[in-house]
Order: sequence, then structure tokens, then C-alpha cells
Amino acid sequence: MSLRRYVIKRLLMVIPVLFGVSVITFSIMQLVPGDIVDVLLGMDPNADPEAAERLRQELHLDRPIWEQYLLWLAGVLQLDFGFSPITGDVSETIVTRLPATILLGAMGWVIALVLAIPAGVYAAVNKDELADDVSRIAALFGIATPNFWLGLMLLLVFSLWLGWFPSIPPDVSLLHPSMLWYLLLPAITLGTASTALLMRIMRSSMVEELNKEYVRTARAKGLPERTVVLKHVLRNSLISVVTVAALMTASIVDGAVVIEVVFSWPGLGEQLITAIGQRDLLVVQGIVLLVGVSIVIANLLADLVYAWLDPRIRY
Repeated sequence: MSLRRYVIKRLLMVIPVLFGVSVITFSIMQLVPGDIVDVLLGMDPNADPEAAERLRQELHLDRPIWEQYLLWLAGVLQLDFGFSPITGDVSETIVTRLPATILLGAMGWVIALVLAIPAGVYAAVNKDELADDVSRIAALFGIATPNFWLGLMLLLVFSLWLGWFPSIPPDVSLLHPSMLWYLLLPAITLGTASTALLMRIMRSSMVEELNKEYVRTARAKGLPERTVVLKHVLRNSLISVVTVAALMTASIVDGAVVIEVVFSWPGLGEQLITAIGQRDLLVVQGIVLLVGVSIVIANLLADLVYAWLDPRIRY
């Protein structure tokens, strides 16, 4: 199967998955106990039954569940997530918060890859030596440390005690140098667990590849060890890493919810916590759907990278 046909096939397979994500997201919101109309009218002591009925009609809550879903899905396909009586336009709220979350997630993801891949390669090349033992201990520490606790400790040490970082985001644009400097702490916190896991998988994959026949053949031909490791072994080892890197997208998005609250970062995670507290279900529904779609797309990209790294996967 050619790469082009493989890409088309994977794209077509994503469609029913995205449909399933939308159904699950909508269904979960319907299972939340309580009535949003009662919550909204509870804020108005002068509300009457007629106001409740009008609000139900505006939110389409007087229609069957399947019709509510189709109306919501039709809006989503047009990037219209509805209008929340609490927050306002849901699409505008998401668009406003999304860049901050993307920037934080991208920095955490880059930090994880930049640290994990070289560390994993170095540990594999120096198997059973001091560097390998240190990497194993560091990985266990990174995986076992709760990210919210690590974030609080980094704030305590580097913001309050040493004063190297501001404790709240500066009032500047997202790409301003002072903002990027502030983001280092939350990005490190976000990428720590992913770095540890990715480093161990990189190390295991490299060790396995180094023991294969083609590596011994390359060495027997007189190729420099650097060429054998970086040109041949590393490429084959990256197939396992791509899998974890795609799954890291989910963990980074999940972790960003906690990290944004700890560091007062104005992203989707902080907005999600606020919306849950206010029972703003339309906003919660929109953010959860966006997270689900991002995970599906990340796994699609991982499959495409598989096919590029190893043509055998196309078959």
C-alpha cells in the first residue's frame, strides 16, 4: 500500500471515531445530575415559571435528546458551540483561552522531547553503567512525583525564595520574553512525568535495537559507532517513542488543567475548572470535546509518522 493510500485510509477511519467522541461527550453532559435551568434561575430571585420555560426553549431543553444532539452537532460543525447564559459565546471563550493552553502544552511537550530522547540514547549506549542508573532513578522520581506538588514546590523555591520567576503571569502578550520566562516553571512541571516515561521507553527501545543483527553487521563493516547509533538505531527506536509522544498529548492536556490552576495560567484548564464550579455545562461540553478531538488527531499524526519511519506498517 502506498503512503498516499495509507493516509487516505487513516483519514477516513478518523471520521467514525470523531463521531463517537461527539456522542460520548454529549451523553456525559446529559448524565450530569441537576438542572442547569434551576441553577441559572436560582441566581434571579424574581424568576417565575414562565421565565424557566423560555430559558428551556432558548437552550433547546424542551426537545428530545436526539434532536438536542443534532442541533448541537450542527453548530459544532460550524465551530459554533452555543451561547452560555453564564459565560456568553462558548466559541469565543474557547478561542480566547486556547492560545494560552496551546503555548503551555507545546512548551511542555518540547521540553519532554528535548530532554528525554538524548537522555534515553545516552542511557542505552552506557547500559548498566552509572549514567544508566542515574537515568533510572530520575525517571522513577519524575513518574512518581504529582505534578501539582512539583508545581507548588517550584513556585515556592524559584518564585518566593529565590525570586527568579514571577509568581503570577505578567500582563504582557503571550510571546513576550517575560511571559515565556514565566512559562518555564509550568512547562517543566507539565513535562516532567512525560520526560521520565519517554526516557525509559527510549532507553528500552535503543537497547533492544542495539542487540539486533543489522547493528552487528554495520559495526563489522567498519561504520563509526556514532553513525550506527544516530543513523540506524535511533530511527528504528523512534517508532516506539512516537506512540508515547502521541499519548503524551492526552497527559499534557489533562495535566494542564491542574497546572493552569496552580500557576494561575489563563488557559482552557482554568476555564474548565471555573465552568464546572458554575455548572456551565455548555462550556464544559465544548472544552471536553476539544480535548477529545485533539487526542484523536494526535494519534492520527502518530500513525502517519509510523508509516514514514517504517514502511512495513502500511501493510
